[in-house]
Amino acid sequence: MRRGALIFYGSNAPARAMYLGGGLLIEAPPIRSVVKISPVCSSGMTPYAIRLIEY
Repeated sequence: MRRGALIFYGSNAPARAMYLGGGLLIEAPPIRSVVKISPVCSSGMTPYAIRLIEY
């Protein structure tokens, strides 16, 4: 992954985050929650990452 890559994970209610680099991501929380920076963790889940590229 590269900085700015979008990460989607979870099954019933997919979570979304943006990769910051250095093994960290910033999470987009549900409404009225606190935005937080966390380490990328893929143990026990299948994360999907996508990077938008403009030409």
